Amino acid sequence: MRSWRRKVDSAHVVRHVLPLPGCLVLLEFEDRSLRVVDLAQFAQQGGELARLANPEYVEQVRVDEEAGTIVWPDDLDLDPDVLYHEGRPLSGDDLRAFVQAHSH
Repeated sequence: MRSWRRKVDSAHVVRHVLPLPGCLVLLEFEDRSLRVVDLAQFAQQGGELARLANPEYVEQVRVDEEAGTIVWPDDLDLDPDVLYHEGRPLSGDDLRAFVQAHSH
């Protein structure tokens, strides 16, 4: 089973998070890359991760600057390396299309 908790020696650092409709989050990493992560994929593992299937729960996400990853009020966190590798990169035309599709 894949590790989902943050590691002290993570190669990637989350700098910003924006919750999106459903269970998606847009993350900006320290290297300035943008990635969209569907947190519902982690919810399928069950246990405390099952909360990630709830969009209202996902909206409570924030960045813990000290830890370099995203966290929730109940201290659930996710490994930034896993988030980086599971996320869909956004740049150029992909980013413009994404913004247009998610603009209100």
